[in-house]
Amino acid sequence: MAKLGEDRYYKRSGDSFYRREHFDLEDMFGRRPKPLLTLEIVPRGLRNFPDDPESEELHFYLSNSGRAVAKYSGFYAELYNVRVVSTERIANISKTVSPSTVTYDHNIGVIHPNKIPVPVGSIKVQRINDENRITVDFLAY
Repeated sequence: MAKLGEDRYYKRSGDSFYRREHFDLEDMFGRRPKPLLTLEIVPRGLRNFPDDPESEELHFYLSNSGRAVAKYSGFYAELYNVRVVSTERIANISKTVSPSTVTYDHNIGVIHPNKIPVPVGSIKVQRINDENRITVDFLAY
């Protein structure tokens, strides 16, 4: 930065200099590609467990539609109108946080920005009220 009362940035071009615009600096330092994660929940095996006919299975997928690789990704989800029966590769934290809460973290691999859903795990749930829908509040990171 030139400090001769101007407080401007200049760039050398050959044997002369020209003043940099603000967007030039943002492109160089500020705007970095970021991942954009989406959580998709797919119901599978609805009520077809012979030993537990009241249960349903929900499969969780994360996809990255951003411009950068997602490292240390995961999600936190609160499910409503269900009781979590069991989980596979997803942590059930219902007893410590709030009812029907699950979480997932992936601290080893990455999710590439190709919009391809990556299966992260599944949970087995039972509906509290059969006439109401299952709703989810989540945060993907």
